Amino acid sequence: LGYAVEDWYRRDFWVDHVHPDDREAAVEYRRRHSTTAPDYELEYRMIAADGRLVWFQDIVHVIRDEAGPLTLRGFLIDITARKRAEEARQLLLRELDHRVKNTLATVQAVAELTLRTSTSLAAFDEMFRGRIAALARMHAAIWRNKGTPLRMRELAELSLAPFARGVERASVEGDEVTISSQTAGALGLVLHELATNAVKHGAL
Repeated sequence: LGYAVEDWYRRDFWVDHVHPDDREAAVEYRRRHSTTAPDYELEYRMIAADGRLVWFQDIVHVIRDEAGPLTLRGFLIDITARKRAEEARQLLLRELDHRVKNTLATVQAVAELTLRTSTSLAAFDEMFRGRIAALARMHAAIWRNKGTPLRMRELAELSLAPFARGVERASVEGDEVTISSQTAGALGLVLHELATNAVKHGAL
């Protein structure tokens, strides 16, 4: 932590350098277990001399006599890297949960829309497969970009790709615009619908 060895022997040095958010719980946990258990462990943060927060696993052995606890001995093990990895994993899991829920909601909306506008089971099958394939292409593009914004041109080209026979009759013009990954999937579906309509009724 960057403190001189002699500092650790000062009264309340440990308490004063436990992170304020963890201090009360760590002190109470240590007080309670030191009177009832020969060994115990706890985790908390301490403040280093340079202001860094350091996570520790505190492994404690209690030395006692007939009157009660005398001394605490043990190890403070730096687990900061592990804690950061756990936090990153939890963040990824929350993001994954959010994206999966959004994707399922989109698929449900696409299914309901297709069902309402289809005149037969065969028509539903063709339209639904096309829309899900378009959604998959957009998600693949988002994955390739690792969550960074996509170019509008890329979304337009992905939408035209299934209709390659008519691509020579389409051109993509305009300023270079980027679309956030949160919006790209929905906008990609819109472009797919426009391309599909152009195949059925328009220039393609």
